[in-house]
Amino acid sequence: MADVKRNLLINGANSISVGGSGTAIKYFPFVPGSSIGVSSLKNGYVWIPGNNESNGQRLGVRASGYFQIGGPIPSPVVTLALYPVTLSTAFPNMGQPQNALASSATVGSTAIVSGSTTGSSGEQAFGTNYPWALDAQIVADGSSGLAQLLSGQVILDGNNTPASAGLISGLSGLVMSNPVPFGLVVGVTFSVSNTANSASMLQFDLSI
Repeated sequence: MADVKRNLLINGANSISVGGSGTAIKYFPFVPGSSIGVSSLKNGYVWIPGNNESNGQRLGVRASGYFQIGGPIPSPVVTLALYPVTLSTAFPNMGQPQNALASSATVGSTAIVSGSTTGSSGEQAFGTNYPWALDAQIVADGSSGLAQLLSGQVILDGNNTPASAGLISGLSGLVMSNPVPFGLVVGVTFSVSNTANSASMLQFDLSI
């Protein structure tokens, strides 16, 4: 049985959310701070175990939550995706650095797995939550310096989008002996801007 090695420390009673106006990718944040309802400005990265612990190992990634459309928008498109994250330098003695590297982390432009759903006017109405989930199987090794997607899928409101296996774009020259070889982050995109658009994430973890 796979052992969970990294967890964004969220669950059904302690979720994180993004939303609001704009059509750019909105990355789920780190766990909210001490003020209730105030999310961290830093992205919610899950970092791959370093020091060769994950070198050549099959990594399982899981994330899930729900979303809602802000009003009766005709044919809104919602996209959920998992993105690779690289660092500008190696950081020693980091431990679990989910909330530490906002200024030195770069999110890849190509999603590892991605899926979209299109709703017609009235089908996805304001105030109604719709479920989403994603999973991916990844393996990376320091000899090649590359990472591969073995399998993956995104399901939004019952619409399943499987991913094709292959090399993960944006991850190369990986040094798996580094304390933090690379990371992952989940993002959501709304095709139509609305201040009431929102998405929540209740689980995001990585296992070996």
